[in-house]
Amino acid sequence: MPDRGTQLTPKQVARAIGVSESSVKRWCDTGLIETVRTAGGHRRLLLESVQKFLRETGQEVVAPEVLGLPSTTGATARILGRACDLFEQALVVGDK
Repeated sequence: MPDRGTQLTPKQVARAIGVSESSVKRWCDTGLIETVRTAGGHRRLLLESVQKFLRETGQEVVAPEVLGLPSTTGATARILGRACDLFEQALVVGDK
């Protein structure tokens, strides 16, 4: 499970939420998603900032595994149980 300091590319975020990369870049440029720049000037989005944006806008996550989250395809008891197990394991080892 990634920590809160994980940095993502606009392409990764676009794929995770099913929108175009240019939409993500536009949201970054208008300040809706906090962005840091690499030495080469490329955008990097903090996972925490992306999660905040998703909560505030209600944007649907279509590929949660891109963000390091468990897949919810089908949302079956097995998948939800696995997500709970992973969360519990992360808590036990102190992983944020």
